[in-house]
Amino acid sequence: MTDKKTPDLDFLLRQVHTDSYRLIDALPTMIWLANPAGECVFINQQWQIFTGQIQEEAKGRGWMTPIHPDDKTAWHQSFQRAVADKAAFRSECRIKRRDGVYRWIAMTSAPLENEAHQIQGFAGSFMDVTELKEVDRVKDEFVTTVSHELRTPLTIIREGVSQIQDGLAGPVSEQQKKLLEMAISNMDRLERIIYDLLDISKIEEASQDVKREMIDLVAIAKEVIATMMITAQKKGLTLSGAFAEERMEVYANRDRISQVFINLIGNAIKFTEQGKIEVRVEGHEKEAICRVSDTGKGIAAEDLPRVFGKFQQFGRTPGPGEMGTGLGLAICKGILDLHQGNIEVASEAGKGACFTFTLPKFNPMAMFKEYMRDSAQTADKQHGSVSVILFHVQNAAAFVNRLGEEKTQTIFNEMKEALKPQLKRKTYAVVKKPNTIIAAFPLTARREALQLTENSRRVFSKVLREHKVDILLDMMCKVITYPVDQKNVDVLVQELFY
Repeated sequence: MTDKKTPDLDFLLRQVHTDSYRLIDALPTMIWLANPAGECVFINQQWQIFTGQIQEEAKGRGWMTPIHPDDKTAWHQSFQRAVADKAAFRSECRIKRRDGVYRWIAMTSAPLENEAHQIQGFAGSFMDVTELKEVDRVKDEFVTTVSHELRTPLTIIREGVSQIQDGLAGPVSEQQKKLLEMAISNMDRLERIIYDLLDISKIEEASQDVKREMIDLVAIAKEVIATMMITAQKKGLTLSGAFAEERMEVYANRDRISQVFINLIGNAIKFTEQGKIEVRVEGHEKEAICRVSDTGKGIAAEDLPRVFGKFQQFGRTPGPGEMGTGLGLAICKGILDLHQGNIEVASEAGKGACFTFTLPKFNPMAMFKEYMRDSAQTADKQHGSVSVILFHVQNAAAFVNRLGEEKTQTIFNEMKEALKPQLKRKTYAVVKKPNTIIAAFPLTARREALQLTENSRRVFSKVLREHKVDILLDMMCKVITYPVDQKNVDVLVQELFY
């Protein structure tokens, strides 16, 4: 009995597998399947119709052939990162249609796991978004153009009205002053709208091109609280901060993260009539968590899903003269998306609101990888290079034996900091081990990097002299240049750290 059923079960499983492929093949969307290494093993009929490729041509890395040459490197690196991280992926690139015309395609993919949560491969889809991108381009161009065109005449009008209000053009009655104050107040609001429109346009255009560095979230939060304290006190509100640690370092753009705090605290002040506003910063193993909570009017449950959309005001109706642009939270979300962060809100109508945003915390290797990815993108755009120098102290044991581990580590950290003035451009350096320093020099050719190794030796010797250490430094230097020596940033970083 068992022997008869087993072949039937096997046949059924094979049939289900075959029918699944037939179903995928019949879908109107372009579908692909890849193995755990990210190599294509299947494309459906729609992909073949769109690109003109057949199954055999698309397998392995062949499916990337139709990608536009200008998009291929950045797209491939982003996809390989998702494969390495076993993460979902979304990106856009131009793909050549079978008629030779390039079309903008949005690709999404997700890892396929078995019951033991082991990655078995990836499944993805492509969608032609050329028309949608054109609509967005025209809309954004219109908004940006109008905003720029409005800014100059608005400034001139405001200055003229201000001079009339100050009596420079003749006597002004009290009633006229009040009317002029209302006019200036509304012009100021229009100016804020213009700047917010320009700001969100810049954020949307920035994509991944955001300049990041190590910043202290606690310090930024304290600065913003101090700046906005007077505004809160004028409304009779308590504005305070609570910080789990003295420092909370993340890899981010300082000005943009300051803007997130300013927008969230500003909103809290605006929509809170009495009570308090609290800013909290705390750290977890993989992320930094920041919260801004208030005892204000809150947000109705039905409005919560649309909180981070553009031009949203909802039921948090402010008083006269306090109307906002409805762009502040959309700007916050855009900024955090650029930083691989997240933002969410918990609120009930009449019970205040708590906005929580997170930013990823990286270990030294991950941090260096992020920096290299940013630098590589800049280098690709400018047809330049990124050089990495590995400084390895081969007689580190002599330093530890003579000075101890703590003193040795202090000296190595000072050596790391001493590298930064070597170039006018920003440099990121990290101590890998007590005897190794890795430094990246953006937009630096190999020849210049080799010269830097000689300059760095003199800098390191100076640090030793300042600490009155008479041990002769035995240092080996290795230069690796992107994309000359290695075109894959992730592989380059992996080679450096292991």
